[in-house]
Amino acid sequence: MVHYKRVESVRRLHQHDQLALDVLHGDGTNTIAKKGGEAIGYVNIHTGSKTLSVIDNQGNVIDLMDVKAASIPDISLLSNALEGRRAVTRAVGLNLERVPLNLDAGFDSRVNRKLIFNCGLVPNLKENPRNRKRPKRGRPRLWDKAIYALRFAVERTFAWEDKFRRVLIRFETKKAHYLGFKYLAYTFEVSVFLLKTETSKINLRTFIPS
Repeated sequence: MVHYKRVESVRRLHQHDQLALDVLHGDGTNTIAKKGGEAIGYVNIHTGSKTLSVIDNQGNVIDLMDVKAASIPDISLLSNALEGRRAVTRAVGLNLERVPLNLDAGFDSRVNRKLIFNCGLVPNLKENPRNRKRPKRGRPRLWDKAIYALRFAVERTFAWEDKFRRVLIRFETKKAHYLGFKYLAYTFEVSVFLLKTETSKINLRTFIPS
């Protein structure tokens, strides 16, 4: 089921021609959980949860994956994120054929590359050496260094998210409640972005879905 507020935010950006869909970026972010609850895992010295986001080249969130335990590696979470991205693009009517998808080396695998190709995107994953001392033999993987350098956009989005104290540290035991605050934070970011653009003279109350 596609979340209404998420689809409506992307639709408003698309209507005002504010989506930069020349490159997509994806990455996961961990959140410390103070009270335990659903989708909690132990990582390093903390317990927490993880969400995976797919954003455009300006930092606007296209899709936000369901909350998972922080102990789950990124490499096994990409399929759920791409399914959510496909649902949003269908609902909004976006054309993302042959658009590069930027991911770091933590997502590098043969299965993930094939999965991205099957979704109509072009994988731009930095190859994970996996402690190899020599380069892997065979045809080199698709990787454009100039496009990969644009991944700063996703890190900037996570920095914007950290401004919201409610999602910086998780206190909700139900993952649906925490995910709702995530949607609210991203919707507010999109609202501020639209209001700052010269071509978008809209009322904040008319933008945020009721």
